[in-house]
Amino acid sequence: ITKSELVTRVFHRLERTKLLRSLGETDQLTGVANRRQSTIEFNRLLRLSQRYHQPLCYALLDLNNLKQVNEQYGHVMGDRMLKRLGQILRQKFRSEDIVARWGGKEFFIGMYGLNRQAGVRRLQEILETVSEEFDNCELVQVTFSAGVAEYPEDGTDIESLYRAADEAIERGKATGQDCVFPAQSLVGNISQ
Repeated sequence: ITKSELVTRVFHRLERTKLLRSLGETDQLTGVANRRQSTIEFNRLLRLSQRYHQPLCYALLDLNNLKQVNEQYGHVMGDRMLKRLGQILRQKFRSEDIVARWGGKEFFIGMYGLNRQAGVRRLQEILETVSEEFDNCELVQVTFSAGVAEYPEDGTDIESLYRAADEAIERGKATGQDCVFPAQSLVGNISQ
């Protein structure tokens, strides 16, 4: 084996390893992190937040009418919506933020250095962007509901922050969809 062949083989092996790692860390439909990878990254941010006493927001975003889209127009259209939402989230959040798909229609965003109020404002901006983006879609209105929790006020670990954000989503949906709600320790809401 020649030196150049060896270099080529090593290079190809590194590329395959990189690809496999990416496949294990990324939701293939949306291009954002998957649940496993985002949990690892968020726990790292939790440790940083504890050490440096910085705020940390945990937000859940739930696409409201994906089931209706899938039933009326097929899963291809639903997948297109999810893919476009993933693109918008990747574009609109900072590179240091965590953007991930946690389930069929559920997305997670981790925002280091932002308090709950700033997190709610940020999600409201995203809600407006999504509404504008899909406003021309005559088939179905695309909206989401979001809940925003803050470490340590609303929880001290990923599970308790998830529960707080999920409860905020449920409170928001009770008042109507297409809204962003803070966790219960903050009174009031911001909705469109």
